Amino acid sequence: MKWCFVPKCTNTSRNSLDKIFIIIPSNLRRKRKWFAAARKELKDVSLKTMFYCCEDHFNLKEDMENYMEFKLSKVRHVLSFYLYSWLNC
Repeated sequence: MKWCFVPKCTNTSRNSLDKIFIIIPSNLRRKRKWFAAARKELKDVSLKTMFYCCEDHFNLKEDMENYMEFKLSKVRHVLSFYLYSWLNC
């Protein structure tokens, strides 16, 4: 099951079936930036743990490179590389 790592967000892949969950990069430097943007501490977290951020914290029309294609045919979404820089928490 996927759950949003943003503090106080209760979205999961079970209770929000239609939401997109963006995987947080596993690279430590990038992961730190995502955690900082979400105002969440990274200490005491296994680097192998997979984290996700739900679509509620983004503007998908602007943040997704292939938004229209995704909406029309549900192809795999392509997100901007530095998405954490405008994470909306």
